[in-house]
Amino acid sequence: MSAIDNKRIVTSALDELFGARQIAAIDRYFAEGYLQHNPFVAGGAAGLKQFARDAIIDNEHFSASRSVVIADGDRVAVLSRYTGFGADALVGFDVFRIEDERLAEHWDCLQNESQSEVPPAASTPIEAVDGPATEANRRLVAAFCEELVLTAEGNRAARLACAAAVSDAVERSSQDPERRRYQRTYQTIAEGNWVLVMSEGQAWGKPHVFYDLFDVRQGQVCGLWRVAQAIPQVSVGGLGML
Repeated sequence: MSAIDNKRIVTSALDELFGARQIAAIDRYFAEGYLQHNPFVAGGAAGLKQFARDAIIDNEHFSASRSVVIADGDRVAVLSRYTGFGADALVGFDVFRIEDERLAEHWDCLQNESQSEVPPAASTPIEAVDGPATEANRRLVAAFCEELVLTAEGNRAARLACAAAVSDAVERSSQDPERRRYQRTYQTIAEGNWVLVMSEGQAWGKPHVFYDLFDVRQGQVCGLWRVAQAIPQVSVGGLGML
């Protein structure tokens, strides 16, 4: 299956499960042994069905919308906005691994919208552009993370590769002792101008996962959308968040 085919599978699954609220979508699109990294949802298709019944199907306040979808090999990342889980909407990323045309594994990072660094959701999904630059953009973001974000030191090359407003925002965050401290990067998912980096570290005195979406245009980082989620001590499914 191509990355584009995998993207189509994921968006169809989400449309049917979240949009049409068809619990049968789980049998159509998800693997029986679905690996669940969300610490609050049990693993397997059975665990997902129970979550869907409790939080989606019978939740009159639930809604979901997506603004960015990135396909990279067998991985598909989706930037979404959810309502119905509290007074504040949740925004963040869901990442799926596709195997044998089914959603086989899931990671996510969600944050209250009012606390996130994500712009208002677009009314229609924002497609990736400049596909031939995918690998160059992936390398640029890897260097940016190593030199400016992960080390919190930076150098002239990293600053030149980043729009001034983005660089200033990251520097301010890195200098705040209560804010995020990156320790390790786990996955990078890229398509065209979009590069999503999944990391872990410390924030506000607790272990967190960080998902950072970079928008790279003509060799420069011109946008950076970020969410963070605390890692709980216990995971329902027994898997780590990364």
